Amino acid sequence: MKGIILYGAKSKNTKEMAQAIYQVVKEEVSVDLQAMNKGDAPQEGDFYLVGGSCRYGRFYLPWAKDLKNFEGKPVGLFATAGSGHTVNFKLKFKSYLNGLLVGQSSLGTYVCPGTIHSNFYGYLKMMPNFILNHVQSQTRESGYRDLSLRDQLLQVFSTARPASSEELEDAGKYFLKKLTGSEEKEKD
Repeated sequence: MKGIILYGAKSKNTKEMAQAIYQVVKEEVSVDLQAMNKGDAPQEGDFYLVGGSCRYGRFYLPWAKDLKNFEGKPVGLFATAGSGHTVNFKLKFKSYLNGLLVGQSSLGTYVCPGTIHSNFYGYLKMMPNFILNHVQSQTRESGYRDLSLRDQLLQVFSTARPASSEELEDAGKYFLKKLTGSEEKEKD
């Protein structure tokens, strides 16, 4: 069984996460690591771990129109998100990723924190609140309830951080358990 770990080549956060997953998984499973750019075709594999970033609350894969390229093969999704350090957003985004795998053979999903591009943070600081009124808040944790949506996002994004080495290693362990079936052995 040979797998491919694919990730968007332009995201530093996602690249670090893909490399960390690769380092853990390669110890027990045959796997290759492949950076993807728009127009690239993935290598052939028996399973795929696909990494992208979160942009505007969506899984960003500029090189893939959808996940149908992997039909019939087990697929796991991993992502980094600037709001990934907040519990509510992490759970909501993980649920969204699980929805992308409906109808696929799933290896699960994993979300780690990531940093926000400084241009986006600056753009958000200048954006008037009325533009954001139609957007439902994804950051409704207790410390943010009395703030406008823009101020909530600014507060969350100002505390965005890269994933720690432990969080990245945990992502690798998560997928290794899924691939080796050790998850089922632990339940018995």
